[in-house]
Amino acid sequence: MGNTGEKICDDPELSMLGHEQAERLALRMKNIHLDAIISSPHIRAVETAAETAKLKGMEIELFPLLFEVGTCPGYEGKGLDELRKVYPYITMYSDGKTYPLSVTEENTEITYNRAKEAIDRIRVRFGDDASVMLFAHGSFNNYLTNAAMLLFSEDPDKYELGAYIKIGYFETDADLLYQDEIHGPLLEQVDKAIDLIYTKYMRAKITYEGIQRKERYFVPEAALREALLNAICHKQYQSRIPIQVSVYDDRLEIITIGGLVKGITKNDIMLGLSILRNRNLAYVFYKLHLIEAYG
Repeated sequence: MGNTGEKICDDPELSMLGHEQAERLALRMKNIHLDAIISSPHIRAVETAAETAKLKGMEIELFPLLFEVGTCPGYEGKGLDELRKVYPYITMYSDGKTYPLSVTEENTEITYNRAKEAIDRIRVRFGDDASVMLFAHGSFNNYLTNAAMLLFSEDPDKYELGAYIKIGYFETDADLLYQDEIHGPLLEQVDKAIDLIYTKYMRAKITYEGIQRKERYFVPEAALREALLNAICHKQYQSRIPIQVSVYDDRLEIITIGGLVKGITKNDIMLGLSILRNRNLAYVFYKLHLIEAYG
């Protein structure tokens, strides 16, 4: 769940509309089993979580790692004692570890690692089958939604079947000689696939400049990386079909299930128009400078 405020340093409270939305959310969650309710320390997240916690008779656990992107350095919320004056059923998230709280200046890599640590710690504490409700914020939620699950999970295929890359070497279109599968977080799959393709699947053409040996592959690494990243960002994950890389003696083909996104035509594509199918995935890749643009 996400909330936004105009000034992160001021930690604004929910608006009247925000309270109404929180109440409606609580009603929708009334008959849904939850193992825990975990909130950012910011007041607007706590106020949103409070409606669900109150209706279900549960505690709210404050998890400082969920603070919003761009929070003023050193700001860690109003504090447990202050919040308990209004919400007595609040406690601190506890898993036996300390909290690396607000840093002096948080960049994209630090934010990514913070989101990954938050998810990993929750998974270790509750297990993969638990139902945990998180209350964070608009920008940070880009790291905590399905994109975060696919990017950070050690086994994304467990949640979205087909969330992996299959590589095969073909002598002809009908003759598959050998194949491999690349599993793990999507952020790691690209590097693993590239390493495997160049070491096992693709043959380099060897030339010499004087006595210096030169190896050249028929697909440059930069082009292969871009093609794999595009396949991941544009794939239709509901298809449950993995990205397929077919390597031949003289070419390489990448197939990803998708088709045209609703609202775009072939003529639009020819004019250079692009609409993303998986905006959150592309957002993280863009922020990590792995792709040049998204949209």
